[in-house]
Amino acid sequence: IANIVLAPLMVMLMWDKVSHSALQVWLATVCSVHAAEFFFWQRDHNKATTVSDIRRWDSIFRRMTALAAIAWGSAGVIMFVPGDMAYQALMICVVMGLSAGAATSNPFHPPSMFIYQLFIILPLLFRIAWENDATHWILATMLSLFCFFVFNSALKLILTFELSQRRRFENERLVGA
Repeated sequence: IANIVLAPLMVMLMWDKVSHSALQVWLATVCSVHAAEFFFWQRDHNKATTVSDIRRWDSIFRRMTALAAIAWGSAGVIMFVPGDMAYQALMICVVMGLSAGAATSNPFHPPSMFIYQLFIILPLLFRIAWENDATHWILATMLSLFCFFVFNSALKLILTFELSQRRRFENERLVGA
């Protein structure tokens, strides 16, 4: 829901700086991807009862995560405003916020979390580096360090989540014994 609210706000902020048709296509893409995510979630999330069902759901979840991240990651290229550091900083902040939010809200499925992180950060990182000046190389380095920090924090959160699940199952087994 947050992404569906954030997307039109991003378009409104960038309306005077970026091609209207590019913004409209981007917004339609983001909304379509999130609608598809919602459709698959509603259709399938309670139906995974066998290992093959779970594998199928895992595959769908990874693909939908990649599509969402590619859609949002493309904003770092489409909405990058050359020569305007304020708008560039805005894009960096949005991408960093989405990245940090995904890392903290998705410890239950590490592959999707890492897929999301890579596809959302790399386009902006490459676009910043493309400017090829000292300021942008510093920004690219800072964004890379942030990415490393988020990955490291996410790994710790994943391990904590997995440990808590193991302990829960062990406690349930002991109580049931």
